Amino acid sequence: MAAPPACHGRSGDGRAERRGAMMKRVFGWMAVLAGMAWGGNAHADATVYPGKPIRLIFPWAPGSVIDALTRSMAEGMAARLGQPVVVETRAGANGMIAAQQLIAAAPDGYTLMMGNEGSFGINTVRPNATYDARRDFAPVAHVATTPLFIVVHPASPYRSLADLIAAARKPDARISYGSIGVGSSSHLAIEKISLASGVPFIHVPYKGSAEVITSIQGGHVTFAYNGGLMNVHEGRVRALAVGSAQRYAGAPNVPTVRETIGGDYDEMAWFGLVAPRGTPAPIVERLNAVVVETLSQPAFKEKFSALGFDPAPGSAAMLAGKIERSVSGTAQIIRKANIQLD
Repeated sequence: MAAPPACHGRSGDGRAERRGAMMKRVFGWMAVLAGMAWGGNAHADATVYPGKPIRLIFPWAPGSVIDALTRSMAEGMAARLGQPVVVETRAGANGMIAAQQLIAAAPDGYTLMMGNEGSFGINTVRPNATYDARRDFAPVAHVATTPLFIVVHPASPYRSLADLIAAARKPDARISYGSIGVGSSSHLAIEKISLASGVPFIHVPYKGSAEVITSIQGGHVTFAYNGGLMNVHEGRVRALAVGSAQRYAGAPNVPTVRETIGGDYDEMAWFGLVAPRGTPAPIVERLNAVVVETLSQPAFKEKFSALGFDPAPGSAAMLAGKIERSVSGTAQIIRKANIQLD
């Protein structure tokens, strides 16, 4: 019998090709489904956030009003998020130590940092800057504002800002002021007064506002710019002037700096909450909503407004704009005042 035509090999090759094509399609769909599953889990992670305690880095020495406000805010956030919000103090280098820890953290919403116009602005324009606040942080929420008060020892002979300026003009003047660090908001705000009045003041930097107040009480410096009214109300210091454009409602008898030196002087300290760059938008939005809800509580606002700190919850975009303006404004005053940074 004649052998059948040798066609079995060709038919087998066709079936193999069809099986190969089918397997490619199967694996292709498996990849698609895996991608869908991954995307769904990513979304689920954002919606169930947080699943563990959150770390909130505080970049200044403890004992100030903003320290108390931050801790009260953390308690309110924890109650709404269902997880502890643990405040960790990492003071030093005008906030750079804290910022470096934030940058090194995973962008997953479990590490946050409180900052202000000084720590955001000055650390971006330093010659040896290791980060850019406009690029390396994810703004979460604007938190609070406070007017800056020029304060002296309660027994100081100086009764006004004009008295301080007049004394600084004398040839043998030793009028000094304390700040919370070179390039800090309090440092730059007083340098603006020095430029406007044409008189020099001796700058003495400290690590935190509590140290500055202690230095005034001990007679080590003549005056300082201090945020809030707690120390004034408690008699530790006496206010001579306020940096805001108008007199502050909580201290209507204290004149503005502008009333003495003229111009458009307007200095208000502000604070904001940031996360590492790359933190998912849904998590940022959740955190912002929680911060806004916490700070908007009447009892919270009443407690801190009485101390001269006004809770001012705002959007991430609002905070981003303030950071941008802080960087440009800081660079400008540093050039004008010829401030030497480390």
